[in-house]
Amino acid sequence: MIEKREAMKVLVIEDNRQVIRDISFCLQVRYPAVNVVSVAEGLKGTEMIRTESPDLVMVDSSLSDIDILELVSNIREFSNVPLLILCEVKANMDGARVLEAGADEYITKPFSPIELLARVRALLRRTQGIGFKRERLLSIGSELTINFSTHEVLVSGKLV
Repeated sequence: MIEKREAMKVLVIEDNRQVIRDISFCLQVRYPAVNVVSVAEGLKGTEMIRTESPDLVMVDSSLSDIDILELVSNIREFSNVPLLILCEVKANMDGARVLEAGADEYITKPFSPIELLARVRALLRRTQGIGFKRERLLSIGSELTINFSTHEVLVSGKLV
């Protein structure tokens, strides 16, 4: 079986440049083909989810332009993207609230790189398999190709 890996696209909605650099560094160490895109405002981030189709979204819980619960609800109206919330250390209820609103996972700041990567890996495993979009192909000679990810069969290059 032949597997083709595509770069994982991660959108980070965060206004702290240092946190963005830390997240980018952690992800690039674990996933060298990762493409990290960031934006500081929740409303712009919502639009980027629509237009960029990221594989994972990480959102700061204390954005200045929108309440985190409202942002999560807005995202869930149109997308099932894996959503990890970066919570300020206030109370355990913050994490519970974002999960109830539709987030998939949360981590409290400051976070350890090891914990961040473990939570990302677990989230991607639950939502996408291993953490990358995978195209699983089986080729038999040059005549038959089966794509198990898209459920397509090609015979002599023509879709059946």
